[in-house]
Amino acid sequence: MLFVKTYTCLEKEGQFTVVKKGFNFPAFFFLFFWAFCEDLNLKGIISLLIAFFLFLINPDLIFLLQILFGFMGNDWVVSKWEKKGYTSTMEIKAKNKQQAIQEVLKKYSRVLGIAIVTGKQPNHFQ
Repeated sequence: MLFVKTYTCLEKEGQFTVVKKGFNFPAFFFLFFWAFCEDLNLKGIISLLIAFFLFLINPDLIFLLQILFGFMGNDWVVSKWEKKGYTSTMEIKAKNKQQAIQEVLKKYSRVLGIAIVTGKQPNHFQ
């Protein structure tokens, strides 16, 4: 499969979420805006302050902050879910997030013996 990504599946009491592993381009480009949208408020505030001071010193240095966010962004999102009580259950290879969710549903339906009809994203996904 071309352009296959790896997703981490996190589960808590029958609710699931998937987070892509690897480089996070939205975090790279949008820095603190992305952090606030992902409910990573402390990282957003700290990165806003750091970006401000880097801009005063040399605006080109903000690129270092972008690289940090790009490489660490998805790990921070997984950490956020783990703090909410979710546990990492498996890794899924898929072309996109929707396909990763479908793969998780297939694997859990086999384990639980449940037939799942694919379609809209189920309510038990975050």
